[in-house]
Amino acid sequence: MPPSGARWTASTATTGRPTSTAPPTASSTPRCSTAGSTPPPVRAARGLKALQADYPTHEAAREGIAKAITDFYAQSYPQVASEKKDAVTDAGRALGDIWCWNVFPKMNIKWGTYRNHIGTTST
Repeated sequence: MPPSGARWTASTATTGRPTSTAPPTASSTPRCSTAGSTPPPVRAARGLKALQADYPTHEAAREGIAKAITDFYAQSYPQVASEKKDAVTDAGRALGDIWCWNVFPKMNIKWGTYRNHIGTTST
């Protein structure tokens, strides 16, 4: 189930294939921030960097993105990391969900391969 404010389309839910529109690369991280799941001060560039990394599977992406966000807060904002631990964890989880809804490693569709998933002509 997508977090509050995230979009889940019936097509993706029923087929598991990338057949409907998805938000452009840079617009997903601010949307995640405004959904109330990301604690301030979120850095969209840091979230985008985690989303653009290569992961072999959805499980590896969820783990890697969560670790990247947790490490970022622990190093850059230790007070936020300790006081809002659950919110930081939720932020990593939300970004992992965004990656999994838009990247399909077995199909060689990576973050940013297509501007949307309507077809290959819009690259």
